[in-house]
Amino acid sequence: MNNEHSLVDRLQQLSPSIVPWLLVAGLTMVTAAQFATHVPVMVGVATLMLGSTLAIRDRVPPQLRLLVMTINLVTYLVLYTLFLGAVMHRTTLWMPVAPPWFRLTDLGSSIWLVVVSLQVGVRQIQAAI
Repeated sequence: MNNEHSLVDRLQQLSPSIVPWLLVAGLTMVTAAQFATHVPVMVGVATLMLGSTLAIRDRVPPQLRLLVMTINLVTYLVLYTLFLGAVMHRTTLWMPVAPPWFRLTDLGSSIWLVVVSLQVGVRQIQAAI
């Protein structure tokens, strides 16, 4: 795999004006999921994680980036785990709110976004060391 054209590198080169839209999209999905059952709430949380991880690159000075990025990644991993527990809880898992294929697609897509966010975060931590 050619690292020069990887998704993580492309994400790190995003314009700072794009990053707030990731945060808006994530917040919109999480908020809409409170009122509608067919909204991918896990993708919303993962999009928030990706947006905040990319925002640190633009808004945090390099000498604080290690600390802030570590706190950011841990916080969003805990938040993602809490949402995962709520979605996968047995009382909500079999409720007729969303079909199983939708929930699995939501989980699969969000796991992919979380992995990409972790890769971006780890690269920023390595650059700060």
